Amino acid sequence: FPKFIDESVLSMFKCYFDRFDGEYGVEGLCLPPWRMEDKEGNTPLHTALVHGAPLRCFRNFLKFDRELVTHQNYEMETPLHLLSKGNQLYPSISNYISTLCSVAEMV
Repeated sequence: FPKFIDESVLSMFKCYFDRFDGEYGVEGLCLPPWRMEDKEGNTPLHTALVHGAPLRCFRNFLKFDRELVTHQNYEMETPLHLLSKGNQLYPSISNYISTLCSVAEMV
């Protein structure tokens, strides 16, 4: 997983999306980049977790949109499901799961 996608890059995407949406968009008609799905219904958060993104990246996604933690792909998998399947990628999986659960409770 690329090491250069950090909070500043995600913040920049959010800033540009919010500005574009405010100037040209009608609220609700276009998805923010972190909500877009690939052909399997995976959001960027799903993809990041499948590829072993660090906890920092995971938390940064959730700063922008807490509901991402409950988003299901076409296989009905949330990011929590993907984490539980890939425990060899995450030796500290309990940290991820506890973070996901606490965020899901707030949604």
